[in-house]
Amino acid sequence: GLQRVPFLELDDGTIVPESLAIIDYLEERWPDVPMIGTTPEERARVRALERSMDIDILFAVAMIVHASVSPVGYPPNRGVVSWFTQAMTTPLAVLDRTLSDGRPFVAGERPTIADCSLAAALQFARFGKLQLTEGHAHIAAWDTRYRARDVAKSVLVM
Repeated sequence: GLQRVPFLELDDGTIVPESLAIIDYLEERWPDVPMIGTTPEERARVRALERSMDIDILFAVAMIVHASVSPVGYPPNRGVVSWFTQAMTTPLAVLDRTLSDGRPFVAGERPTIADCSLAAALQFARFGKLQLTEGHAHIAAWDTRYRARDVAKSVLVM
């Protein structure tokens, strides 16, 4: 099949590709640790936030990194870098305003899938030497708090 990251390998060797499929699997497998939410309203809000982190920020970061210092050898493309850098301007500003209310996590008081997608975006940005948190003090503070958690330290390598 398609070689995708991320992927999750189950104990029986089954490969589950794609973030949303992995999230759904984990949510169903361990429902006592809800990463999507516990009510229809909360799940809708968390999923909307996650999609913004994924589509508006993580995807843009991936396009910029692959068009500048691609780890898989894609050729540089300044136009792509410029376009996606500009495209992230508003989503980053909106996120920074959202986090300005002092919430510890993207969706509120506990970590959700939105935090996972934002963490992935910021990790990949660090790999690509992008400065996403410059001028976004609340995103920078979120990133520092998020990465300081023991569970984050156990899985984040950069």
